[in-house]
Amino acid sequence: MAKTKVRFKITGLEFEFEGDRENLPAAASGVAQQLAGMLEAPVIVNGQNTNPKLVESTTVNQADSNATKRRSRNGRSKSKSSSGATDAKNNAAIDFTHSPLRFGNPTTEWITADKALWLLFCLEQEAGVKEASAGAIAETFNKHFRQAKTIRPSNVSRDFGKMKKNAPYLVGEDTTKDPTMWYLTDPGKDHVRSLVAGVLSGGTDGNEG
Repeated sequence: MAKTKVRFKITGLEFEFEGDRENLPAAASGVAQQLAGMLEAPVIVNGQNTNPKLVESTTVNQADSNATKRRSRNGRSKSKSSSGATDAKNNAAIDFTHSPLRFGNPTTEWITADKALWLLFCLEQEAGVKEASAGAIAETFNKHFRQAKTIRPSNVSRDFGKMKKNAPYLVGEDTTKDPTMWYLTDPGKDHVRSLVAGVLSGGTDGNEG
């Protein structure tokens, strides 16, 4: 009578059969019943798997898992990339056509706060931009009016933060946006009008320092 030998292993569980070939199906069936609810055991006869569903299921599950991981990685990358692109856009320089005959030009004597306030006023009047981030304000000023000395985003945020706390509150802040956006209040616009009047009349106006 022909003999056969089968070894079946599942994550540390090992099954070994040695005996008459005719008894193999019964032995395998017993193992399958014991593992019911955990895993449907394959039946091996003459080296052939009589239950290919197990292999197919494992392959499909692994493929689904890999696809999920790829989607997850791609989703995170896309999210980060999208966020980075938005930040770059909101902090980029704003192009607009400036009219020095109407609004004058900033001077080197103006402090950072006055330069930033004046620029916000010009952006609203000439480009329809009513708010901008500290980064965009600095980049825009440095691109179009660098002859009046460049300014830093951190200094814009610092000075605007002080103005926001103290009357007459020249600026307001929209903290619901990221990065936060700054805009002129009515007192802030009046302040800029005085700066413009000063430079158009031949003086510097503003604060020195």
